Amino acid sequence: MKHSMTAEQVAEYLTQHPDFFQEHTELLLQLRIPHHHPGTISLVEKQLQLLRAKLAEQTKANHELMAIARDNSQLFEKTRLLTLALLEAGSLDEALSSLDEHLRHVFQVPFYSLLLFSEQPLMAGRVIQPSEARQRLGHLLNVPQPISGRLAAADLAYIFTEQPLSRVGSCAVAELYYQETKGLLAIGHPSLHYYDNQMDTLFLRYLADVLARLLITWEIV
Repeated sequence: MKHSMTAEQVAEYLTQHPDFFQEHTELLLQLRIPHHHPGTISLVEKQLQLLRAKLAEQTKANHELMAIARDNSQLFEKTRLLTLALLEAGSLDEALSSLDEHLRHVFQVPFYSLLLFSEQPLMAGRVIQPSEARQRLGHLLNVPQPISGRLAAADLAYIFTEQPLSRVGSCAVAELYYQETKGLLAIGHPSLHYYDNQMDTLFLRYLADVLARLLITWEIV
């Protein structure tokens, strides 16, 4: 009495005997697999199709990784040059000039705003009393990571005072903190979706950390 095998049993048998088709090579060309186009293809042809598809996916993934690596390399070089320029600045005014030059022309940031929190008037930059900063921007401060996405209209109007409200669609905001909060750096873009809460803010956080420490050098506390 013959007992028919289930598909699961066949699959299990072939898995346990990987050399089956080596001993029965004639079956590779005899077995036919239904194709989504009219007709059938052999098992070998099906395997080749699967291998080609897998290779295409791997090639695409490799190209994407290489593109990301190139972008990261370029971003690192731009950041390195900006950091050196800030370190070489002899004054706050020189530093802000270097920051403006690099953000606008090297990083090609459409909009940016740097707010400095100080009780004393400064010779350069937009200065805000710490008490006012806490009142107006407290919800954007004392957070572990930079905030990115679409801010409330009141926040955008306060941060980007030189830009019409309709021009800034989304932005990323980082606190300048070293020992205490010393300011806020924001970069903006016309697109509503350019900056979102999924984006990598490592560069902005690094730049904010550098600026916060340099403010100590220029005795801005």
